[in-house]
Amino acid sequence: MTLAKTDLDIAAHYVRTLVPPELRRLFDVVRTEHDRTLAELLSVTGETELLENSPVLKRTFDVRDAYLDPISYLQVDLLARVRAAGEGDVSPELRRALLLTINGVAAGLRNTG
Repeated sequence: MTLAKTDLDIAAHYVRTLVPPELRRLFDVVRTEHDRTLAELLSVTGETELLENSPVLKRTFDVRDAYLDPISYLQVDLLARVRAAGEGDVSPELRRALLLTINGVAAGLRNTG
């Protein structure tokens, strides 16, 4: 289920936008391990895709993603703004908006996000 909740495109956007260039290569390791884990899981289960045998859960995740993806992109933008402002100069509105996206993602994923 955790692999099905993973969105490497969103993760890559976080990395491209927020991670210093010299550290971005670490995401390649994460992507490689994700792909390896996914291949092994599919091999063990005999499925051709995640949640193949759980179509209702798969559909639930697909619908959820339609709402979570925009929140995630907004969160990246807000994090970049917070970093640009500096910790002491973040407005209460910006801080609240960021916290709402954190809560929104966590609630949407139904875990800590």
